[in-house]
Amino acid sequence: MIPKTLTCVLVDDEQSNLDILITYVNQIPYLVLKATFVKPLEALDYLLKTPTDLLITDISMPRLSGIDLYESLRSHGHTQVIFISGHVERIIEALQFSVVDYLQKPVSTERFKQATQKAFILTTGNQKTYNDIPSEFLEIALANYSTLSEAEKKIIKLISEGNTINEISDLAFISPRTVESHRLSIRKKLQLSSKYRLLDIAKYLVEAPKQSIYVEI
Repeated sequence: MIPKTLTCVLVDDEQSNLDILITYVNQIPYLVLKATFVKPLEALDYLLKTPTDLLITDISMPRLSGIDLYESLRSHGHTQVIFISGHVERIIEALQFSVVDYLQKPVSTERFKQATQKAFILTTGNQKTYNDIPSEFLEIALANYSTLSEAEKKIIKLISEGNTINEISDLAFISPRTVESHRLSIRKKLQLSSKYRLLDIAKYLVEAPKQSIYVEI
C-alpha cells in the first residue's frame, strides 16, 4: 500500500529559520513533522535511530554541515534530502550530491511546496514496481523530465499507453522516423540506460504525479 504521508525532520542552527520551515510543513497535509533540531549532531543521532522519509537541512552549520549530515546517512536506510542555504556558493558546492532539491534562503512557500511534492512523488512512486528499475534511474528520469520538449512529453504519454511506433506516428501525425528520433532524444535527456524499457520509464513519469492528485497544496 502506497503511503499517503512522509515523515519529516528539519535541521537548521537558527531557530528563526526553523520556525518558518515548521510553518511551511504544517501547511502541507502529506508531511508529518517528527522532529526539529538546531544542533546537527543531535539530528544525526536521531536519524540513525529513527527511520525518516525526508530530511530538510541547512547546509552551513557548525561542527556538522548539512552535506556532512547527508553523507553520514547515505549508507543508512533511504532518507530523501532537501538542502537549504542562504549562500549560493554552498548550493553550487552541494549540486554534486543526489538530493531531491536545493532551496535558497529566503525560501518561498511555493518553492518549498514544489520541493516537498517532488520528494513525495519520488518516495511514493518508488513503492511501485516498474520492472525492477532501480530507484536512482527513476529519480534521474523524473529530475530531467522538465528538459523534454512539449512534443517529447506528448510522445512519452503515448508510449506510456503502450502504443507502438506506427501507432504513435498515426496519433501524433508524424512519421515513424520522427517518432524514433524523439525516442532517442528522450532516452538521452532522461539518461536512460538501454537495458531498461522506455515504456516502463514513461509509465512511471505519467503515473507518479497521479499518486499525489489527492494532495491539495
